[in-house]
Amino acid sequence: MEQDRQLVVKSNHIIEASYRMSVAEQRVILSAITQVRRDQ
Repeated sequence: MEQDRQLVVKSNHIIEASYRMSVAEQRVILSAITQVRRDQ
């Protein structure tokens, strides 16, 4: 059985910005990112 492997990456801009965000803010951003479809 072949698994569909998808790669998830974060840009350096997001990583650097996360140092200035609270945990709640990071969760909101990451939640929004998960809602973006690949074809958009």
